[in-house]
Amino acid sequence: MPNEPGWESRGAEGQGSRGEIVFASLEACLDAPITRYFDAELQGDPDVLAQLLADKRNPNTRRAYEKDLKDFFMKMTLMPPSSDSVLEFLHLQREQAVMVVLKYKAKLIASGVREATINRRLAAIKSLAKMGRKLGVCNYSLEDVEGEKVKAYRDTRGVDSKTIALVLQQFDRETLIGKCCGSQT
Repeated sequence: MPNEPGWESRGAEGQGSRGEIVFASLEACLDAPITRYFDAELQGDPDVLAQLLADKRNPNTRRAYEKDLKDFFMKMTLMPPSSDSVLEFLHLQREQAVMVVLKYKAKLIASGVREATINRRLAAIKSLAKMGRKLGVCNYSLEDVEGEKVKAYRDTRGVDSKTIALVLQQFDRETLIGKCCGSQT
């Protein structure tokens, strides 16, 4: 910079130089508000629920989260979720939020909801809290709320080939219906 035209070093008298002017201009730029271009996007409280749903690529996941969060707010507040009720939930203290979610989980268990469904609904609520943390309106995590252990479903593999062969051997192949149904072997 000292070799560039217009660069002046500070003299013995301590007079200002062009370098000081540039430095002052840079400092003024750093002090300028940064919301000039993004001001409209930053106005008001964020709609955390809308942001969470917009953040999900899979439409089935989006639909399931919307349904599950609606169920949570309907059961716990007797109202569908709104921006205000979502923010109120996200502004709770960690212990209060965990207690609300545990009470919701207890209601689901008492009403006979399956373990996998309970876990999906808890995942939606945890995702809401996580999005709230990302947006700066929530300071807790719901990781203390544990999901239910999913019980294995019954065996759905069907009938094995040996059993099918035994059933087909039961047909009398000398009759018309026996020829029709027994010819499969």
